[in-house]
Amino acid sequence: MQQLLLIDHHTHDRRAFLRMVQHENLGYEVVTAASIADAIERLHEQFFDIILCDFSFPDGSALDLLTHYSQVVPFIIVTGMGDENTAVNVLKAGAYDYLVKDKEGHYLQHLPMTIEQVVRHRHMEDEKADQRRFVNALRDTASALNSSLDLEDILTRIQRNMQKVIPFESSCMMQVDGDQLYMLHTYRQPEELQEKFRAWRGNISSNPFFRTVIDSRKPQTRSEIILRRDSQTSHLIQLRGSCLCAPIIMDDVVVCLLTLQRSPNSHFKTTTTERLSVFADQVATALENAHLHQQAIETALTEERHRLARDLHDSVTQSLFAASVISGTLLKQWQTDPASIESALNDLHSLTRDALSEMRGLLLDLRPTSGSIGNLSAQIEQLAVAAQQRAHLEINVVNHGSYQPPPEVKNALFRIAQEALNNIVKHARAKLVRVSLNRQPYSTELEISDDGVGFSLNEQRGQAQMGLTFMKERAEEVGIQLKIDSHKQHGTRIRAVWSSKG
Repeated sequence: MQQLLLIDHHTHDRRAFLRMVQHENLGYEVVTAASIADAIERLHEQFFDIILCDFSFPDGSALDLLTHYSQVVPFIIVTGMGDENTAVNVLKAGAYDYLVKDKEGHYLQHLPMTIEQVVRHRHMEDEKADQRRFVNALRDTASALNSSLDLEDILTRIQRNMQKVIPFESSCMMQVDGDQLYMLHTYRQPEELQEKFRAWRGNISSNPFFRTVIDSRKPQTRSEIILRRDSQTSHLIQLRGSCLCAPIIMDDVVVCLLTLQRSPNSHFKTTTTERLSVFADQVATALENAHLHQQAIETALTEERHRLARDLHDSVTQSLFAASVISGTLLKQWQTDPASIESALNDLHSLTRDALSEMRGLLLDLRPTSGSIGNLSAQIEQLAVAAQQRAHLEINVVNHGSYQPPPEVKNALFRIAQEALNNIVKHARAKLVRVSLNRQPYSTELEISDDGVGFSLNEQRGQAQMGLTFMKERAEEVGIQLKIDSHKQHGTRIRAVWSSKG
């Protein structure tokens, strides 16, 4: 039932309006006030859908109320002051409409239609504002899904956006694993219970409501839920009051339950159920992105292990095996012909020195990417020294400037240099390499060139193609312009340029 506040200090006008409401059976619950002070007191006590107000009172005017309440409640000014200035002033102050009383009371015949129009207009405005909030909440959630936030932060942000358009007190996400439920995430639950929430486990079979949500694959509401005590902490998930639960579906399988809770006297609307389904789809996207990200990390780790295994087998392992054979031979020669072991000792020293260089290079490859690149020029010089020892080639490093670019740029340039020098050592068969690093306040340029056999960019396959892709991805992530020039038998030149001005 609509709540209407009638503010008029004329007793006979108030009675006339009440008779009209009763006679027309308008269905309004009317509260009356005879002064501005009475009206303010009523407004502090309860919410009203619409206000009918005279203009002039002994203790003020309608403008006093319009200034403070017109943005919250629609006003219709009904007054005997029919001058144009009054009408203009009240409409400027935020009144929805303005009617003039007449002695015969004909204005009462127009009031029901006017009230209906105002209520309908206000309802449409509220719906538009609500729809804008919903769209903005979805837009912000989509932005979070495309960001670098971790899963915990994204789930919190989704639920924070949900609360902007869906009224609820608290929520939780429970992972479905067969007949078991595990707490995945909570929002606005008591902080002192967070540890116990994380340890909570439940059985789906012990709660028909959750079973219904999973089987129907649609959001369901229930006024009260009490789970069977199937663990020491099950009482934490006794969801009392109104509850709305939606399934989160990935690859046609219900993987989680998203549950909202309200107080026992509150209920969820139909539009709320529809909106929750949209947010549930966004949660599914967040979980899928997290799953794909984890897969990518595991794939990268596996590929890196394989690469290190190949490098160890191709270099260090073979060198150590050869050193082992030579040392065994030396032990025998020492007993029969001590004078002949000098050459073999030189070979053994050379092999162990090469194995040590290879191992240093591999350890440099394993250097952590975050927070490890201090002085970029010093780090690149270390890469050059390691590559020079591994391949016995000449590498000239030239440094200009002392400006240190942002950490993420330093890290990307370090990795690009590392990949380029590794490729030179393994594939280029070069004799001379030149590394140039030019660091200025607004730009940093790295150039690496060699006189090796070169290659055709269109014919690269396997590990070589992966290395080029790796460098391009590193560059794109931080806004580095990367150019690779190479031709068969004419060497290779790699140029990476970063600018703070874009």
